[in-house]
Amino acid sequence: MFLFLLASCQKDVDVENVKSKQSHIDPGIINLEYEVETLTVPSLQNADDANAQQKIQAMAFSERNKIKMSAYADGTSAWRIEKQKPKNDLSVQHETPPSDLREVKITEVDRAGMGRFYDDKGALLFTHKVPIASLKDAVANVFENPNAIFTAMGVNTAENVAKILARAKAQGSIVQDLGNGMTSVRTGKGKGGESTLRQKDEADNLTSVDIFNTALGIMMGSTLYDEQENIVCQVYYSYVYNEQNKLVPEATFLQSWDIDPITGEKRKTETHTYFENVTATININ
Repeated sequence: MFLFLLASCQKDVDVENVKSKQSHIDPGIINLEYEVETLTVPSLQNADDANAQQKIQAMAFSERNKIKMSAYADGTSAWRIEKQKPKNDLSVQHETPPSDLREVKITEVDRAGMGRFYDDKGALLFTHKVPIASLKDAVANVFENPNAIFTAMGVNTAENVAKILARAKAQGSIVQDLGNGMTSVRTGKGKGGESTLRQKDEADNLTSVDIFNTALGIMMGSTLYDEQENIVCQVYYSYVYNEQNKLVPEATFLQSWDIDPITGEKRKTETHTYFENVTATININ
């Protein structure tokens, strides 16, 4: 699954009233459009003893975006992300003080990784470099097998899953047949792995366990453990068949644990992500 991480946005450049190009993205090899809604529910231990800041940080919130993405042969990609009103709106309007600040409505990221952030009238607010992972492997999969287009969203073909498992074995991961078409891959510290949860800077001290359905060609879930085998993060995926009878992501359920820097207590955050109106096209000449 794409982990599209926008950098922390600070106002690098103020510019004149330039309008958004309104979703023009040159077609790539892979072209995806979808809507995604995320509900984040932090936990709060010892609520009676919590201060105001901790209670605010523990408030649930939701967001919804319409996303358009094209990926190209060299692995670069271009994005357009438009904020929408969540179907499950958790905002507390009467407790939110009014603000004169213009909010980002549309984010456009070009192939060079430059992000442009616009308000609801299409006026450019600021620009900022955005880190985007290469999609070269996903594009290569589509060249090899056009049915693999949804690898960009975490859905592989059965053939590609077989390659993932073979590569994991070759790299020293523990691959175990769980029966009923299910296989687990345990990747130790410093070995990378296929987990969508693992970040490069974490690879040296975390262990991942990924569960694949080899018959359907999908990852069912993934868990990260720290050096003491405590769960750091855990995600489960669900899928649905679209009108073309292709499996596409329907939802993810993520649980993560960290330490509250103020209290030193372990805290949990749950994130529910729902995908709708997923469409995809490929261009292979």
